[in-house]
Amino acid sequence: MRRAAPIALAALFFAALAPGLARAQQGEQRPPVGVEVGGLFGDDLVVPHTHAPVLVTLTNRTREAWQGTLELSVDDWRRRAERHRMRVDLPAGATRRVQLALRMRDSGATLRASYRQGRLLGSASTTVGYNASARGVVVLADPPRLRQALLDIESEQEQPYGGSRRVALPIGAVPFDPDTGDPMAPTQAVAWSVAELVVASAPDLERLLPPQRRALFDWLRSGGQLLVFPRTPEDARAPAVGDLFGPLERVEGYAAVGHFATVPEAARSIGWVAPPGARVRAEPFGVSAPVGFGRAFLATYDGAAPPHVDAPETRRAIVSLIERHRRRGTDAPLFAFGGADASSEPWASPWNFRPLRASLDPNESFRPALGLVAVVLILYVFLVGPINFNWLSKKNKPTLALVTTPLAALGCLMVLLLVGYVGKGTTMRYRSVSMLELVEGEPVGPERRYLGTFLTRPTTFELESPERGVLRLLEEGGARPPVVTHDGSTPVLEELQGGLWETLFLREDRLVEAGEGISFERSGNNLAAVVNRSELALRDAFVVDSTGNAYPVGDVPPGGRAPVAGTPTQSLGMDTPMFWGENDATLRAVTRLLGVDPERRKAVFGLVQNMGGTLVGPLPTLYARVEVPGEMLAGRFVPEMELRFVRVVPYVEGGPVPVRWEGEAQP
Repeated sequence: MRRAAPIALAALFFAALAPGLARAQQGEQRPPVGVEVGGLFGDDLVVPHTHAPVLVTLTNRTREAWQGTLELSVDDWRRRAERHRMRVDLPAGATRRVQLALRMRDSGATLRASYRQGRLLGSASTTVGYNASARGVVVLADPPRLRQALLDIESEQEQPYGGSRRVALPIGAVPFDPDTGDPMAPTQAVAWSVAELVVASAPDLERLLPPQRRALFDWLRSGGQLLVFPRTPEDARAPAVGDLFGPLERVEGYAAVGHFATVPEAARSIGWVAPPGARVRAEPFGVSAPVGFGRAFLATYDGAAPPHVDAPETRRAIVSLIERHRRRGTDAPLFAFGGADASSEPWASPWNFRPLRASLDPNESFRPALGLVAVVLILYVFLVGPINFNWLSKKNKPTLALVTTPLAALGCLMVLLLVGYVGKGTTMRYRSVSMLELVEGEPVGPERRYLGTFLTRPTTFELESPERGVLRLLEEGGARPPVVTHDGSTPVLEELQGGLWETLFLREDRLVEAGEGISFERSGNNLAAVVNRSELALRDAFVVDSTGNAYPVGDVPPGGRAPVAGTPTQSLGMDTPMFWGENDATLRAVTRLLGVDPERRKAVFGLVQNMGGTLVGPLPTLYARVEVPGEMLAGRFVPEMELRFVRVVPYVEGGPVPVRWEGEAQP
């Protein structure tokens, strides 16, 4: 009994100590770096088929400084995750916030983030939820009170598989740094591609740093919409607002159609007036101005703060902008900047890309090599068969077939390799086809470029993304996705790998400076002449009207002017897919109009297929070829083909935004 008592006391002691030891062990197992990952504007705005902005928060839980690497990937059912890396220094006890724009291909993908320095220090993951909406609304205001008032907004949106449906719009907000109070807005225009509309408070818009402001304005130029609510009348003279709208004067006694439906009662009868000749249009709730393919709106009241933030008129103004009808090709570029091609992705991309792929891939466009290979194979059959066995029968040594047959096969293999090198060459080269889209008089426009890099030996290389755009490897080329590093001012695609005689296909979206732009002289409702104030030398230009008639213009050098022909020389048909193959008569005519080598007409066919299948739009449009000086790519690829085209849409002011009523009878 005396021995049992100490044993019982010891058991009670260890039993009491066990929970503390378990908690200590759990503390030791906690990762040294806490990792949180999610959407920058909120998880609801991690939208598929866009470049969604992602926010990663790293917290050092130790007293040791780390100099590790942040790694991110988006894993989906295709198992071709594009990996992203960025070096991040993490002092002891510090917190770092990193934002990146990642391409989201499908709903249900898993976004993974990890921080490593030789070993895994912390990780996190989140799932991209199903979202029927293609885009949403982003609020830039501190605090974002307006977000709560917009949570149940619905919109009619086109679906990637065709048709449209009414969906609930995700509503997000730009976060503000908890330490400095600065807005954490993206510095890449492509990161705003998740937004249908950005609603900003004027003072918070002014707080954006120059790279953040340029990214937002570049997104506007590529077809975005921005609504600005001024806090005071003086906000109209602030730098950012002034860049968008120019000088404005506040007036009393203002009235416009829809004014009472979109302006709260306490703020009515106030308006903005621009100088004569300014590209500023009166709206029911203020004014608007074009910014490239996009449009900026300035209200006359502060709808981002009380007392108007919860007013039904504020909500009605925002809904009217969301539901505003915009025509693809005139109010928005044909190529969605950073997003999916409206006519091809994600369902029909391989089919629409096939003609363009054939023009970018030397393997599919060098037909003489196929004939040479066929001749060599026929010679091989005769050499190994009748010729070989006839010689062996004369020698009466049938066992020599064990030697002669492999030698003949080896010889033919060497001939095939020789034919391959003669036909495909030993120089690595690239081909590219691009389309720059401009609005009349605008100095900047979005450009879509497709690249095919042809490798004559197995190699690994890297390519840098454009300063104001994004570059990615297409799924049609390259078995292994690259690693995208974000250590410099622009992302770099590293570990691009290809084998012998393999072609890698890439897509580039960027904003391009075009001097003072390209404009038109008019005669009544017709375009009479083209005035080129840009830095682009236009070759073989022509204008296509809304009925498909083509009017030649010819060459227009920088600073030059050229009249538009009064009569058409070619009819391209109405708004239908006008090319039915590379041998289509209309395609041949367009190729001649553009001055393109007939051997390159497949490139024109492929580009137009990805544009939507037609050059005909609701407005007369200028098309031209642009001379491009050949430059080395990645220091190893020489240019073999570089076709660059430009399309210019005339500026039409249009009418004010019509008021949209949500499930309520219009009074």
